[in-house]
Amino acid sequence: MIVCGGTNNISRNETNKGLRHVTQFVQNKRNTNIILMNAPHRFDLEERSCVSKEVEVFNRKLNKIMKGYTHIKIINMSAKRGHYTQHGLHLNKIGKEWIAKKTAKFINNLFANPKAALIPMKWEETEPEKIQQSTGLREKCGIRGRETK
Repeated sequence: MIVCGGTNNISRNETNKGLRHVTQFVQNKRNTNIILMNAPHRFDLEERSCVSKEVEVFNRKLNKIMKGYTHIKIINMSAKRGHYTQHGLHLNKIGKEWIAKKTAKFINNLFANPKAALIPMKWEETEPEKIQQSTGLREKCGIRGRETK
């Protein structure tokens, strides 16, 4: 699953609320590999704007929180101005191709290097299978009647 958000809520001082929602979402999807795109830089604002600083804080907190989850991979959005439209808020064609290639590379690596996280489980036979096997074994060995211990 790929999750890509924006910066609208960050600019409304809702960073912690957004982090809380992302964390709850991730916790509810523990059996799903998730790729999270962090919040993109705002080239439409001054470098020193409070929103730009808040985007940095959000991304730093997001990385810190998600380190505890093994089924999450965070992909950093491009910080190159040439990857954004003229107004500076959205990715342009080059930026979209860049992020698509980065995402595809991660997905390919996921399938090329499967995790050895398989948990071997002890084989347990059901009661009818146990009876059938013990009866079959006794018949092969020529044992009749009830089994004695």
